[in-house]
Amino acid sequence: MAKNIESVLLSCALIVAMTGSALAATPENADYSKGSELLAKKNYQEAIASFDKAIQADAKHMEAYMDRALCNFHLGNYKKVLEDCNAVAEEKSPAHQISRRQALMMAAGAHNALGEYDEAVKSCDKALSLAPKASMVFVDRAFAYQQLKRLDEALKDCNEALKINPKLANAYQLRAQIYQSFAKQDLAKYNELNAAAKAASKTASESKKN
Repeated sequence: MAKNIESVLLSCALIVAMTGSALAATPENADYSKGSELLAKKNYQEAIASFDKAIQADAKHMEAYMDRALCNFHLGNYKKVLEDCNAVAEEKSPAHQISRRQALMMAAGAHNALGEYDEAVKSCDKALSLAPKASMVFVDRAFAYQQLKRLDEALKDCNEALKINPKLANAYQLRAQIYQSFAKQDLAKYNELNAAAKAASKTASESKKN
């Protein structure tokens, strides 16, 4: 996958995961606090070990699942990212709605990274049902649409993202790529029609000679 697209996906996941996930340090979540410190230092493997312990102590510790998913996202372990995101997304308690939304957003990035674009669209659809103004989700879905050759929908999502956040650089970058895809389609169509016209003209000319 192109480096600039990786930056699109990773920036989406980072913004999602780091928004409102931290808990105050208390004796009950000491392992989580340690994991958070290690995550901030980019010690992802050690952070995962701490988040494992936090989850073993409290299977409903949604923030630990999300931050463990973020560590695995950094490490490129996208299947593991999806395991944690799916666990959080299945949690229906209103108290965990923010975590559910974050999980769906990060799942979309993971599906895109794995080339599972139809699944990415589904995750984005669910995320937008919870957060209709989440500009980054529109970017993730636009990328999936682009890969699925659904360029009209991809362009629409980029425009929507920029309407929400006009300073969203990734949306401009992706939209430029989509415009290039449209240009290539138009050029291919022109070449096709031009070739057909030349063939028809040649046929007509040969018919007159005969």
